Amino acid sequence: MITDEDLRLLKASARVDYDAEDDYLRSLLETAEASVVRRTNRDRSELEDEETGRLKAPELRQAVCFLAKEWYENGGVSSPGSVNAPLYGVEYLVRPFIRLVPDA
Repeated sequence: MITDEDLRLLKASARVDYDAEDDYLRSLLETAEASVVRRTNRDRSELEDEETGRLKAPELRQAVCFLAKEWYENGGVSSPGSVNAPLYGVEYLVRPFIRLVPDA
């Protein structure tokens, strides 16, 4: 679940100080969050706070922000051979949460 706080943090990170693109930024955050959750190979319910619906781990929330910012600033275009620092940062933040083996 994307909150106003998530949007505020993305806007601060991307230095966006106007509201005209809020819907677009929210859609980037939602897509980034879905991508981060999918990358963990976990069910979303394992990663979210039951009361707020937000991702529990600050590392995962930061990864969502990094990914959404990358897509906003660069249009989501990158080649496999040129993984830049923000995308490496996303992988670094998400890696500890990846389930490697299904539950028995």
